[in-house]
Amino acid sequence: MDLARNQGPPKVAIRSLVGADTSAVLGAILSATDYGVLYTDLNHVALACNSRFSELWGVEPDQVVQANVEELRERVRALIPDVKRWETLLEEIYSDPFGTYEDEQPLNSEPRKVLKRFSGPVLEETGRPIGRLWTFRDITKEVRARELSSALNQVNLFFAADPNEVYQHVVDTMARQFPGAVALLSIQVGEFLEFRAAAGVPADAPAIRGNDYDQSYCQYAIEARSLSKIIDATADAKYANLLPRRLGLTRYMGVPLYGEDGEVIGTLCVIDANSGVLFEPDEERFLSTLGVRVSSELARERHVTERIAQKQVEIAEREQSLAVTKEVLAVMNRSFGLMREELDVSLRYGEFVRSLAGISVFESVELAVNGPVQQSFHSERGGQVSVSSSRDVAYVGHVLERTLLAGGRTLGALRIGTTNEPTPLIEALFEALAEHASLVVFTATLQQDLNRADSELRRTQEKLLQSEKLSIVGTLAAATAHDIRNILFALSLELSMGASEPERALMSVRSHLDRFAVLAHRLLSYAKPRLVAKEPLSVNEVIERVLSLTASQLSVSNVQSSFSSRPGACLVMGDVHQLEHLFVNLVMNAVQAVEPSGGRIEFDLSQTSESVLVMVSDNGKGIDAEVLDRLFEPFSSTRENGFGLGLFSCKRIVEEHGGTIQVMSEKGKGSCFHVALPAYAGGPS
Repeated sequence: MDLARNQGPPKVAIRSLVGADTSAVLGAILSATDYGVLYTDLNHVALACNSRFSELWGVEPDQVVQANVEELRERVRALIPDVKRWETLLEEIYSDPFGTYEDEQPLNSEPRKVLKRFSGPVLEETGRPIGRLWTFRDITKEVRARELSSALNQVNLFFAADPNEVYQHVVDTMARQFPGAVALLSIQVGEFLEFRAAAGVPADAPAIRGNDYDQSYCQYAIEARSLSKIIDATADAKYANLLPRRLGLTRYMGVPLYGEDGEVIGTLCVIDANSGVLFEPDEERFLSTLGVRVSSELARERHVTERIAQKQVEIAEREQSLAVTKEVLAVMNRSFGLMREELDVSLRYGEFVRSLAGISVFESVELAVNGPVQQSFHSERGGQVSVSSSRDVAYVGHVLERTLLAGGRTLGALRIGTTNEPTPLIEALFEALAEHASLVVFTATLQQDLNRADSELRRTQEKLLQSEKLSIVGTLAAATAHDIRNILFALSLELSMGASEPERALMSVRSHLDRFAVLAHRLLSYAKPRLVAKEPLSVNEVIERVLSLTASQLSVSNVQSSFSSRPGACLVMGDVHQLEHLFVNLVMNAVQAVEPSGGRIEFDLSQTSESVLVMVSDNGKGIDAEVLDRLFEPFSSTRENGFGLGLFSCKRIVEEHGGTIQVMSEKGKGSCFHVALPAYAGGPS
């Protein structure tokens, strides 16, 4: 503790007085002041006091000056909140005779009381301390005003995003400033006052969410539209049956709360049992100011609530928009999948319309498609797709329509019915769907055109392949004519000599006729189209029949052939006629490569665990490198009058049998075709 030092004797002018006059003057001075005054010697003994001191401390003046130090302190100890600190402080003050001290001393009293305490030295003319003077002033109202002002500042500085936190902070502050009181913020809802925030409620009190309007003290503040007070509810019969009165709460102060339209919407109040205790003007101003703060917070809450509601609506709209957008994208993805599926065009259109009708904001969908036959695909939400040649469809509500255009053609129209007025988003999504529908219809139309072109191309290709076959047959037939003449010559010879040995001659004739039949059958079966019929067959036998069929052509063309194969059947699962056609084409291709001087053709047959390998090589003029890359393409021929379908046909046959065909060639040294066919699993290796 720091005690202020007094600099010399007090500057007071005093006329010389007799002893009796001194006592009278001192008594008059002590009685005239509003301060409580106590004069003690340096040993703490009370020498004089005034009546105001007695009022403040509750001790009679005679008792003050007659009691010893301990007796006097014992009389006032009950008023001191912290006795130990109080006594320690007194010892420190008296330990410095020249020091001054000033503080605020709260008392344990009801009602609450706070004193402004001052202590200073009493000096004689020589400056020697001879005692200590104490003054006490009641500053309870000042302290109360200061506390209320500080609480208001603190409330005004408090902010929370949630208005309910502000309401609770306000009533908590009220409960602290009115100890023992219940602080309530009530909002009127019809004939009921709903408690929005409460503080100071006893822990054992039942939870109450509000009070009926006509059972409350707050009805008077609401009706008066101004601050309302009840100092003692027991003194007026009109309060007798009200709920707060029945609960023992007899003192009330409340202020109305206003909405933005100026209407009263609730109250802010304190209620306690301090009957007869008046509310100070500072307390009234405190509550009124808090009412203004809460009213502004209620207005903010309404704005926040409205803003939140608006945001929730916007979020709901965005969520719905997102959901619809996802539905539209799902329909688009599904239709892309339909483009890849092998579906009839009408089924594709029907599935597309059904998908569109499944979008939640569409009530009905119609897709009209132009073409040789005008068709209309229509579906309502959750319904089946109906197909008709009429476009007279009845719609309920709003209709969005768009002509479908693509590739410079008018493909049809898309119409969608909605129950509600379409939003800009729905219109934008419809535009995207219309563009997508144009793509769907255009793709389907293009696919139809491609299918027709493919069918025509296949028919043309088959005709050309057949022509290629007939061309090869003609070539073979020319070479086979020599064999036929030999057969006929041998027949004539046998018949002319058969008179002597008719049975032998007959057997010889039959042998030549069988040989003739085989030649004719192979030529006809090679040239005549037939259904593919795969079966286990020996590649050895196929090659031998091919070499037999082409033997005459090889002889005429001065071409030698050889065939080397490994032991075993070399079985594959295949069509014998197609494989004969494959190898005849390779033989004829080799013959053309070695013409006109002739050469040799070699067949080499081998087998692995998975494949049967056939190599057909010649020693002809070879193939140019720029031709090799497109050798198996249709209509690619190295001959001036060739169709360019022979090797294409070979590649197709090999691929249909699950195999591969490759060629290696060197200019001037010949070519070698490698054919690999899957080995038949059921046959021997």
